[in-house]
Amino acid sequence: MNPTVIHLIRFTALILVQVLILKNIELGSYAYYFKIWIYPLALLMLPLRLPAGITLTIAFVTGVVVDMFYDSAGMHAGACVAMMFFRPLFVNILEPRGGYDNNPLPNRTKLGTPWFLQYVALCLAIFVVVYSLYETFLFEKINMAFIKAVFTYLVSFPVILLPVFIFNLGRK
Repeated sequence: MNPTVIHLIRFTALILVQVLILKNIELGSYAYYFKIWIYPLALLMLPLRLPAGITLTIAFVTGVVVDMFYDSAGMHAGACVAMMFFRPLFVNILEPRGGYDNNPLPNRTKLGTPWFLQYVALCLAIFVVVYSLYETFLFEKINMAFIKAVFTYLVSFPVILLPVFIFNLGRK
């Protein structure tokens, strides 16, 4: 199957899971302290050497689509763009000794599970911190933003890894 079609199916499926299922999970009074995110995985599974302009555009459009469902006025778009802005830095930091292929997909089969876990952990940390800062938006409450970011990160990281390990996403 064409890789572009695979990416489109993955994007559509993850965004639908996010806005139709995870958005509607009732967390009660705990909803203030954390959110559950899975759709950043769609962005993280893009080829590693895709030009920055393309990845930032895809991130912005993805964030705007999610913002429409969450009525969040650009918070998702900003967090997605920030995550994808820092992604090349993380990819360079994590580069294996032999380097990457021409335009590799970030999969745990070729690059290894430890590499993939570090990659997702770093990128998700940027996404969650930026989103939490946007959501709080007051300098006086910056400590609350970081508390929210930590709890959201602790919940979202395993949720993002679940489909990767269950459905073996990212294999070529």
